[in-house]
Amino acid sequence: MVQKGDLVEHRKALEIRLKVLGPNHPNTAESYNNIGSVYHGKGDYENSLVECCEALEIHLKVLEPDHSEIAISYNDIGAVYCQKGDYENALVGHRKALEIRLKVLVPDHPNTAESYNNIGEV
Repeated sequence: MVQKGDLVEHRKALEIRLKVLGPNHPNTAESYNNIGSVYHGKGDYENSLVECCEALEIHLKVLEPDHSEIAISYNDIGAVYCQKGDYENALVGHRKALEIRLKVLVPDHPNTAESYNNIGEV
């Protein structure tokens, strides 16, 4: 998970997206994920997890079950759990990401390799 920008700007983007697009839009989920990424980069894993889980909930509501964005959400959640030292939940997230990626990507896709790597790291 890469820290992307400043929390203030991402909160402003979320505010606008909630107002214009509503709470159940993929772009709104992206804002939650970006906020989670900033928290993750700052070492605030509890808040990161809250934001990333919010993004996942939206993705699960509005996207097909095997959509690549859902895999990304699971991957990000797995990364946060790993940083927290909760390896059991980290594996759950990374394995769910891998499961989706194996369904929608070619077996030797870089994102599939990322999932295998993440599971190995845990």
